[in-house]
Order: sequence, then structure tokens, then C-alpha cells
Amino acid sequence: MIVLNSFEFQLQMHPIHKVFGLLLTISGAIHLYFNFSAIKKYVENKKIAVAAVGLTVLMIALFAVGMAKPLDSQKIEQIEAIMQTLEH
Repeated sequence: MIVLNSFEFQLQMHPIHKVFGLLLTISGAIHLYFNFSAIKKYVENKKIAVAAVGLTVLMIALFAVGMAKPLDSQKIEQIEAIMQTLEH
């Protein structure tokens, strides 16, 4: 979506993006469940634990910065109306 830089393509892929996001989240949860003991062993190493916490904090901070960006509510309503027509 970033490479093509086409708004039409982004609107077309929006429903598919939501489905694959849900599938990725479910797959990640299953992966964590089956590999939890190995993950616990990695976290026992202080360097890995510090790196994991650091990366987690960085991702949360970047998410917060992205969410703090002001958006035009009128344009959001227009885009949501277009997306709803594509999903049906």
C-alpha cells in the first residue's frame, strides 16, 4: 500500500487488511501459547529482557505519537462512508 501510493488501492484493500490483521493477531496469540516456556527462558537473560522492554516501550511511544496527530473529522466521515460502501 505504501509502494503503490494509490488511495483507490488503499480503499479496495481496507476490508482485506482488517481480516488479515485479525488472523495475524489470532496466530500470534496461538504462537505465544505454544511457545510460552521458550519465551520465559529467553526473558531470563537480562539483556534480552531489557531489549524486549525497550522495544515494547518504543512501539507504544510511536503508536501514541501517531494517535496524537490531528485529523480532519469531515474527511474521516467521507472516507468511512466510502469504506462502508466497499464492505457491503
